[in-house]
Amino acid sequence: MLGCCGSLPDADPQQRRDLERAGRYQYELYVEGEALYSSPRLTLREIRRNDDGALVGTGSP
Repeated sequence: MLGCCGSLPDADPQQRRDLERAGRYQYELYVEGEALYSSPRLTLREIRRNDDGALVGTGSP
């Protein structure tokens, strides 16, 4: 199974609830304003906080 992980800063406590409710997500990677990658739509498999408090979501197609 292919998977993907992303880390979001804990700037908004609502982020986790919004992501859990959505159940699916997609992300895009930009470097200096240029789009380098767009993920397929991913199904949320796990969401947790890491040791420094960042929100970590794991998903797969």
